[in-house]
Amino acid sequence: IYLDMRERARAQRETVRMRGLADAAVEGLLVCDGDVIVTANASFLQMVGLSEAEVAGRKLASFLGSSGVVDLFEHPNAAIELELVTGARVRLPVEVIGRQVDFGGRPHVALAIRDLSARKSAEEHIRFLAHHDALTGLANRASFARALEDEIARSKRRNGIFAVLCLDLDRFKEVNDLFGHPAGDALLQRVG
Repeated sequence: IYLDMRERARAQRETVRMRGLADAAVEGLLVCDGDVIVTANASFLQMVGLSEAEVAGRKLASFLGSSGVVDLFEHPNAAIELELVTGARVRLPVEVIGRQVDFGGRPHVALAIRDLSARKSAEEHIRFLAHHDALTGLANRASFARALEDEIARSKRRNGIFAVLCLDLDRFKEVNDLFGHPAGDALLQRVG
């Protein structure tokens, strides 16, 4: 009996230690028995805005969709980009990696879930800046040239006509010289 109590106490300390490590992770971590969530770390719970009691026992598909779960189980150890549906029904772009683990003496799947929202937002901003002026948000020269070529081709196909409107700011240099570049920038933004 004494050894059994010591073994249970050791197992309990090990569980607390493992829980502390899991909660220290930046990525969301899930342990699943098949497609059913057994436990989740604090990062995952924060991502979805739910408590562990609301997450444990739910099907993985309720967060990652049926096809996402199939992809995960068909491609273990591979990073897969999916959408995570939060408790508030917000869709977050995530990267998920699943691995087989031993949990409680039985095989389970551990999933590491990384929120890609910041990276996706930065990529979108970079794509925008590649085609637009950072100050005014208007199409840059390359985008304008492409749009003009497309419009010329469309006009030729339809035997139509179109016009290009050009604006010129007279004495713009004087605005910069007299009031400074911030005033000139503000003028360009307003006109743009």
